[in-house]
Amino acid sequence: MQVITTAPRSYPARVMDLEPLIAWLCGATILLTFTLGTPSLDLFMPYAVSGGNFLAKFHPASWLAPLLLLLVWEDYAVGWQVPVGHLTWGIGILASLILWLAMRGKGALAATFIDIYLVPAILLLALSRLPTERVRSLLKLFIALAAVNVFIVAIEFASQRALLPREGYEPFFRPAGLFAHPIMAGSLFYCAMFLTSRGVVSSGMMRVLMLLFLVGIALCRVRGPLLVGGLIFLMNIITPAVPRRRISDYVLDFGLVLLAPVAILVAFSSDAFDRIVALGIWDQSAQSRYTILDTIHLLNGHQFWNGVDGYDVGKFLATQMTGDQLIENALVSVILQAGFPAALMMAICLLIVHAPAMRHSLTFVVILVVIATTTLGFGAKNMIPAAIALCGYWVQRQFVEQRRRRARSARAGIKPNAMA
Repeated sequence: MQVITTAPRSYPARVMDLEPLIAWLCGATILLTFTLGTPSLDLFMPYAVSGGNFLAKFHPASWLAPLLLLLVWEDYAVGWQVPVGHLTWGIGILASLILWLAMRGKGALAATFIDIYLVPAILLLALSRLPTERVRSLLKLFIALAAVNVFIVAIEFASQRALLPREGYEPFFRPAGLFAHPIMAGSLFYCAMFLTSRGVVSSGMMRVLMLLFLVGIALCRVRGPLLVGGLIFLMNIITPAVPRRRISDYVLDFGLVLLAPVAILVAFSSDAFDRIVALGIWDQSAQSRYTILDTIHLLNGHQFWNGVDGYDVGKFLATQMTGDQLIENALVSVILQAGFPAALMMAICLLIVHAPAMRHSLTFVVILVVIATTTLGFGAKNMIPAAIALCGYWVQRQFVEQRRRRARSARAGIKPNAMA
């Protein structure tokens, strides 16, 4: 009797089987993350409001993360495109932190950390399994969503009414489009600017998009993001991350230097800067980013280590120091909710995930620090942490790819001498 045996598939065959599915799930995660904001989700489920089913406290993109992690784990034996040891450590520590918060009865904060920390880390782990061109295509999806949002913001600015549900109420109307809040929209615009300036798109498209996102930030009337966006714009002109190779690159950059002030002047003449002019650069809202730190001195020992009892109590303490302003600092927000140890672990996880990128880009360090100290980007449910994760990952990916190209060039240069 003849026995027919089937040889096991080779690892490359497994890669070809899993790679498209991993890429598709990464794309779906990015699409859901940057289109479904918190106010829109609250219309259909108790996502960010008190009460309701605990399973409804997770963003739809978060439900894809377990499957994505399973596929990545299945493909683990094949090898990785880039070093991911820091992501593995980050995911492990995050999982421990989330479990610890859940055991302490901090389920709301645990769900928030899953959405804004754990899921982006899993997404980066999955991107590490994909070739560079697939990763670039997925980052283009984020940039495209941001570009579409600029046009939505422009429509809202022209009509002076929100087209989608919004967070909070403001005496000065500021458009936000898909991104739920003007600060969030401005922050995601400069994240898209950052990726655009680092070679995700072609050089010709890069310059158009840079100006488009800068105008979008101006229309949102947000001071901090406008300063960061201006910094990214100037850094790209002075020391571009993607070297200029043709005379047309120099001509276009010189044209941008002339067009940027014109675009800002047009925005100024269309009342885009009314709020900034009325409030000034250093008003009570801006000062609250620093006076909020004094809230920590109001806590007793138990509150410092374990958090205050109830969100309303923390909010009351914060308003004593900020003049009835919001808690625009992620570290303080987490201390008030769960205590200093949880905030410290959050900061450590943040550093572990983003440390490789911070070593290679000073601009990225500025972005990270601004988000952490002047917004609730890393302390509440929102889209900003995922955008920051994509920016940091691309910086690290570029560094690894450049190092590999140099190594290949060095080996190619040595071979002829050896043969001689």
